[in-house]
Amino acid sequence: MRIRRFCLPAFLVLVLITPALMSAQFHEPTPDELKMTDDPKAPGAAAVYLDFQEVANDPLHYQSYYARIKVLQEKGKEAATVELPYFRGNRQITNIKGRTIHADGTVVPLTVKPEDLTTLSTVTNNGDALKFARKVFTLPSVEVGSILEYSYDLRYGDGYTSPFWELQKQYFVHKAHYAFTPFESFQKGEANKTDLRLMDAHGDKINSMQWWSILPPGVEIKSDASGHISLDVTDIPPVPDEQWMPPIDSFLYKVNFYYISAFSGADYWESEAKNWSKDTDHFAEPSNSIKQAAAGIVAPGDTDLVKAKKLYKAVQALDNTDFSRKKGEAELKQLGLHEAKRAEDTWSQKSGSRQDIALLYLAMLRAAGLTAYDMKVVNRDRGVFATGYFNIDQLDDDIVILSLAGKDIYLDPGEKMCPFQIVSWKHSGAGGIRQTAAGRSLAVSPMLPYTANTISRSGDINFDEHGAATGYFRFLMSGERAMHWRQVVMEVGQGAPGERQRAGHHLAPVPQGRHQDHRHQGPHHPRRRHHHSPYRQAGRSDQLQDPGRQRRYLPGQPQGFHPAQR
Repeated sequence: MRIRRFCLPAFLVLVLITPALMSAQFHEPTPDELKMTDDPKAPGAAAVYLDFQEVANDPLHYQSYYARIKVLQEKGKEAATVELPYFRGNRQITNIKGRTIHADGTVVPLTVKPEDLTTLSTVTNNGDALKFARKVFTLPSVEVGSILEYSYDLRYGDGYTSPFWELQKQYFVHKAHYAFTPFESFQKGEANKTDLRLMDAHGDKINSMQWWSILPPGVEIKSDASGHISLDVTDIPPVPDEQWMPPIDSFLYKVNFYYISAFSGADYWESEAKNWSKDTDHFAEPSNSIKQAAAGIVAPGDTDLVKAKKLYKAVQALDNTDFSRKKGEAELKQLGLHEAKRAEDTWSQKSGSRQDIALLYLAMLRAAGLTAYDMKVVNRDRGVFATGYFNIDQLDDDIVILSLAGKDIYLDPGEKMCPFQIVSWKHSGAGGIRQTAAGRSLAVSPMLPYTANTISRSGDINFDEHGAATGYFRFLMSGERAMHWRQVVMEVGQGAPGERQRAGHHLAPVPQGRHQDHRHQGPHHPRRRHHHSPYRQAGRSDQLQDPGRQRRYLPGQPQGFHPAQR
């Protein structure tokens, strides 16, 4: 978290410590480390961390990192390429040191300067101006059995930054040490008294420094008499990498520090929700152009539910850049467009992100005289909402709550091709914050009933006198599964060359000599079954008998769903 500071009138004398004195020193490897070919604590591992250190000193605007990695397999040589992420601007990567130690003790030093390294830039996924960069270097002469050792410093200018300790890494960690010296106001003792004060992004005074952690059993964060914080851990397993695993970021060992203006969790969420709601209402204000647009879509005699459906269909028809392609700044300028700052911008440009479209729908409902609220939730495909983690940035997406006759109807207009009154599984049962008639509150979106997601199978098979079979199969899906397949078809382009092959990749394997034909019925098809908007998939084959076996091949359940969606 980046924080501003201000100073009360006072004469300050700062004693600076040379950063080089704080940097981790290289260690000579032990004979056992040099001859290690496998690790009984991490059987089959491609590499392991022998040691890792991360030290942050906020008063000195300084962080240092140190690592020693043992390469055990050919794949572990990938650890020789190191990427150092940082924010562009007033931050610098400095004092990079590194070396490779072969199993026979030969040392090959890294001879590179920070200014000579490759710098890669990226932009945040919502397209804002906050830019990231990465310095990249590769340790020399790496082979299986080598020990990789490197360190570097991160320096930042004005402002204060609290660290985020990620205890679990790509490889098993034998031991790690973390230390943090917070801003002077949150240290203890007369020597640390200061007239400096911190302000958050809203201009409120910072009143506390707190942390949120997930730690291994028996591990505790320590704070000494001066308020310096440290953590030592051993035998930390690597980050799991398994198919169908849950959103792992919510379960990894970590410690996140932050400076906040609130004194308690309830105060924090009330303050953040108030600011979020204000920004939402500003974006979704039903301006004159939005009112005119809504009036052109609905009819005077429409019921409120019909109005909501018509407006929903209209915003769903827009170009959702999270499912197509987000235009860059240069392209927007060339087209005379700009990043949406209000709902009317999204409507006039006929495109926007999932958040833009969700808030446009909110504005349309309000313009039509309906009562509607925004809700910001965690994407369950990424994580779960943790109220003890005081960071509103953990919330990802917006859904809309329509209030009709005292009943809340949850809608997901930002999810492309999502039917009316259906919320994507990643937004159902998801925690977050919502607007209410009385203000704001923490909330959890409802789970979809199992009846909302169905799949039916039917077929017509004919056998000739030789046992050969021809047939026609139909799959009729509704709810989440239907939406998934509509999005698949949309991505590959309905009717485009190669569609069958690419869409068929998501289906159960078909034996050689069999054929499948896929047909899509969209969410607003006139033949849809009630409000679930079915997706139809047909399979056709000339030879359904499995050669040499007394059985017939029948298409099974389409593949490509996470077990949580089943």
